[in-house]
Amino acid sequence: MTGHAVYTGFSTALGTLAAQAYGAEKFAVVGHVCQQAFIVVFASLIPIVCLWICSGTIFEWSGVPAPIAHMAGQILQIQIMSLPPMALMQLIKVWMEAQVRKPLLLSTRLLL
Repeated sequence: MTGHAVYTGFSTALGTLAAQAYGAEKFAVVGHVCQQAFIVVFASLIPIVCLWICSGTIFEWSGVPAPIAHMAGQILQIQIMSLPPMALMQLIKVWMEAQVRKPLLLSTRLLL
């Protein structure tokens, strides 16, 4: 959860800034904000990966029984592979939400 919460929080900033730039019809700024968000998010994945690699040991130090700590560490090490695609998907989703208003409104009205 820790890793996914970090890049989701960073992508929220992209949604705010890109929507403002899109509303002001500064489309080049939308692209620049998106590029900067990609750099920030993917740079933030480096410490998350380091934390997840050492998570089994960290869990043991915090008092979790060794077999459970080892298994949780292995699961997080497997999930490292999901971080880049999930972060990319989140950024693209927020970027598209910042630019497309009417289809989202129409689909919301249809659901209600």
